[in-house]
Amino acid sequence: MNQDRGEGGKFAPTVENDDVLRALREHAEPIATARDLATALDVTAETVRRRLAELHDAERVDRRTVGAAAVVWWPVDRTEPTADREAADPFDELMRATADIDLRAEDLDAMIHDSKRVWSSHS
Repeated sequence: MNQDRGEGGKFAPTVENDDVLRALREHAEPIATARDLATALDVTAETVRRRLAELHDAERVDRRTVGAAAVVWWPVDRTEPTADREAADPFDELMRATADIDLRAEDLDAMIHDSKRVWSSHS
C-alpha cells in the first residue's frame, strides 16, 4: 500500500479513527480484535491498535483483555451513562463462565469467532 507524505514530510495516515470505528460497528460479530479490523481496512494491526487506543481514550470504544494477550474491542453507545458501562460489557457472562478454565489462545480465538457458541445466550 502506498502512502503519501503530508506536510512536514511525515506519512499521511491511511486510516482515520472514524474509519476504524465504522469497521468495528460493521463487523459481523459484536466484538472484534485489532487483527480483524486491520484485515477489513487493509492496514497493519499496529495501525489499528493505535487508532483504537485513541478511540478508547475518547470513550468511543471499550476493550477487554481475554486470555494471556488477546484484546477485544466493541463500540460504546454514547447514550449509555458511563456508570452503566460495566453492566453493558458483553464479556461479563463469558468471563464468569470461563473463570475456572485455563484457556489457550487458540481456544479463545475460536470462542470469539464462533458467535453461535459465545452469543447463543444473548439471542
